[in-house]
Amino acid sequence: MATKKSAKTTAKRPAPKRRSVSAPSSKRVAAPDRNTQRIGRCGELLVQYQLLCLGIESAPMTTDAGIDLVAFDARAHQACTIQVKTCKVPKPGGGKGKLALSWFIADDCPADVAAFVDLSTNSVWLFHMTEVPEVAQQHASGRYHLYMHVDPHANPRVTKAARMSDFEGHRLSWKAPYLFKQR
Repeated sequence: MATKKSAKTTAKRPAPKRRSVSAPSSKRVAAPDRNTQRIGRCGELLVQYQLLCLGIESAPMTTDAGIDLVAFDARAHQACTIQVKTCKVPKPGGGKGKLALSWFIADDCPADVAAFVDLSTNSVWLFHMTEVPEVAQQHASGRYHLYMHVDPHANPRVTKAARMSDFEGHRLSWKAPYLFKQR
């Protein structure tokens, strides 16, 4: 006896739709705000690491109110607040010029100290906030602009220090011991 196949079993089901999966493109990057946050966090961690190597404890702030870290020197029994500004790599000055590191910081920043970070060389420079107006090459729209040319032979057009070598005395390893004494 021949068996009848039900209409259900004989009807062909459509093949499931397949989604194409493409390999990640090297051109795709994280959203700029997310990438900027990561760069900033890397800078904060580098500052914390270098301070800890010198025996200075620090901790990140949970809110963003112009202060990124609070540092504490147990020997001096003093704390200070730090605003960290981070540059991932040097960029051509003015878009076409010599390579320079560039940071902006609000002129009403509430922190005691500004830390300027270059992730490409793991370098950190510290300035008390009272020094920032003196060393910044530009001031406009409520913020200071500090930049450092990485080429020692660059001839900046400003009269203020502008070469990385001009700021050696502000490296974290040199400046951190005075962090709490100048307040």
